[in-house]
Amino acid sequence: MYLYGNQKVFGSNINFGLLTKAQVIKNGNLLLKPRKLVAGSLPLPIPIVLSYVKATENIPAFIKIDPKRNEIFVDMNELPTGRIFAFKAEEINLKQDRIIFRGGLK
Repeated sequence: MYLYGNQKVFGSNINFGLLTKAQVIKNGNLLLKPRKLVAGSLPLPIPIVLSYVKATENIPAFIKIDPKRNEIFVDMNELPTGRIFAFKAEEINLKQDRIIFRGGLK
């Protein structure tokens, strides 16, 4: 799974890309294992960047970053959906273009 974005650094917008291995864990949550991170065309050390992001950015409560284990955990149970709905991941298979989330009433 690729994540793209841009970040303002020293007054300039820098494009970045993060390649992760995404997997659904047994309780329907997501575990992202970063594999490659680039800013512009410059490769960056993933654990250092994860530590920096965890310490400096306002990350939503449902996303947990663990730089030591090189993981990003997405807690679908904590996803802000209101009091009525809940979601969980069921399958992520990018080779077959299959991404399945299930939702329903809490």
